[in-house]
Amino acid sequence: EGLYKVTSDWKKELKRIVGHSISPDDKRQAYANKNILISQDRIARTDKDKYDNLDYMMAWIDSSGSMSDDQLKQCLSEVYAVALAKKPIKLVVIQCDTQIQDIQEYTDLRRLQRDMIHATVKGRGGTDLKPCWELLVNDPRYKRRPAELVMIFTDGGLTQYKRNVRTMRNLCWVILDDPSWNLQYKDINTKVVHIKTADIR
Repeated sequence: EGLYKVTSDWKKELKRIVGHSISPDDKRQAYANKNILISQDRIARTDKDKYDNLDYMMAWIDSSGSMSDDQLKQCLSEVYAVALAKKPIKLVVIQCDTQIQDIQEYTDLRRLQRDMIHATVKGRGGTDLKPCWELLVNDPRYKRRPAELVMIFTDGGLTQYKRNVRTMRNLCWVILDDPSWNLQYKDINTKVVHIKTADIR
């Protein structure tokens, strides 16, 4: 209840976007057998799922006037599906129009599922996610280590910014209902997923 049907096979998409990831702590403590320290490219097949997680990820959701409550709930459902696939230790969800309107940190996905039921768009002003990019540079809660995955949910019509390699390892733009939207700054760790919400409600 409260979880919208999601449009993408996120396990397949995430393999394309971030592949298999090991958090920094896992890199120091990962053992395939009893005493053999392994690197990311030498993971035992039986341990595949254990290492297919993220340490922490962020979701930035456009909360401008063009975004509806239904679209917000769709975005949160997509975030929930990704979190189920990647099992982050910490998930940060931000709503932003031209300024950050809400920040929620989750370590328990059950709380995110409860929040989805009553979620509403906070802001409804213009559209500029620059404050989110600045947050990763300036806020001591987030600048100490790069996010392994940042997902940006928007219906388009905003200024694009280039992925900052010091603050995020992987960036995924999730574009709602704008098939003509094109990525301006392309690199191997920046991807785009298009969603047509009318087909999945």
